[in-house]
Amino acid sequence: MEPEVCGSINRSSDEQLCQYRDIGLEKIAAGEVAVLLLAGGQGTRLGSDKPKGMYNVGLPSRKCLYQLQGERIVKIEQVAAQKYNKHGNIPW
Repeated sequence: MEPEVCGSINRSSDEQLCQYRDIGLEKIAAGEVAVLLLAGGQGTRLGSDKPKGMYNVGLPSRKCLYQLQGERIVKIEQVAAQKYNKHGNIPW
């Protein structure tokens, strides 16, 4: 794909980045966004019988990567709802 048809943080102005963020938040508030998490494999090489996303990576919170991702989704729903006074759920 040609670089000029793809957005890039490095090639975008602060104004463009704000516009992209606002468009994204508006779509989230309208319920037009979903998250697809592709996470493959068991954590057997890590010594776990659980999926890698559930492996304890040693964070002080003891949260797994799936929990952190879920919390980020909830937070961005809240930010969008606050900005647009409309709550759209992000299916995960």
